[in-house]
Amino acid sequence: MSGGVWTPIALSEDVAAGTAAPARLGGAEIVLWRDGDGLLQAWEDRCPHRGMRLSFGFVREGRLTCLYHGWQFDASARCRLIPAHPELKVPGTIRANPWHVRERAGLVWVADAADADALPTLPDDTPMRGLRSLAVRRPR
Repeated sequence: MSGGVWTPIALSEDVAAGTAAPARLGGAEIVLWRDGDGLLQAWEDRCPHRGMRLSFGFVREGRLTCLYHGWQFDASARCRLIPAHPELKVPGTIRANPWHVRERAGLVWVADAADADALPTLPDDTPMRGLRSLAVRRPR
C-alpha cells in the first residue's frame, strides 16, 4: 500500500471507456475503469464473490461486471445485480474494495487513505508517453 500518499500507476489515456484495465502498486493488484459518467474508478482487482480478477471483466451501462458469474458493481463499489438471482435485493454489504483515485497531468494517481497528502504538481510539458518511472517528492 502507498501509505497515504498519491502514487501514479497508469496513463489516463490508457483507461478507455467501456474497459477494465489491470494495474499494480507494489503487491497490490488494482482494476481501473470508467463509470457511466466517464469518471475513473480504482478498486482492488478481486470480486468479493469468488476472488476473480475484475480486470478480466467488462463495463456495461456504467457498471463493472465480473466475468466469472456476472455480478455487477456500480461506481459506489456496491453490487447491484447477481444474474443467478435477478429478483434478489442485493445486500449493501456486498461491495468491491475501492482505492482513492484522481487524474492529473495525464496520469492516474491512487492512494489508500482518505487523508492522503495533496496531489503532486508536475510541469505542463512533462512527457508522459514512454515514461518508465517518475520520482515524486512527498510535500513537506
